[in-house]
Amino acid sequence: MSRQAPLFVLAALVLLSACGPIRSTAGLVKADRAIAEARAAGASATESYPMILAEALRQKAFEEQGYGEYDRAERLALEAEKEAQEALKFAASIVEPESESPPAESESPPAEPGSPPAESGSPPAESGSSAAESGSPAPQDVPGTDPSASDGDPQGDLSELSK
Repeated sequence: MSRQAPLFVLAALVLLSACGPIRSTAGLVKADRAIAEARAAGASATESYPMILAEALRQKAFEEQGYGEYDRAERLALEAEKEAQEALKFAASIVEPESESPPAESESPPAEPGSPPAESGSPPAESGSSAAESGSPAPQDVPGTDPSASDGDPQGDLSELSK
């Protein structure tokens, strides 16, 4: 039994020493997948801080693993995965509002001249003051006048009526 105890301890040390590289490699694989998913969602196009940080942390974790710092590499890889998930959420929040555009106002039929404005909540904006606000009738409302015939005569065609 005394011969099995040192053998058991040696086997345990070999197994425990192999856990560091395995865990850090698994963490790097998870970080790579999360970064690839965020890139596919468009996170690299937005150049968001979480995406840049995730890529930098992943690179540093790979470097630390190369130096044999497996615990540090695992922690950095987990942080990279979290940041990549944040970048994915950020990219999704940017892409969704762009795809949900409000309906265009050109979908409603055009209003007839002289008809009241549509009940859309606010009247159409016009520059200057309207004829109703100024107290004078609009040119099309004055009998005997042609609004398209404006030859500079402020009286319009009223001069023809007096003949």
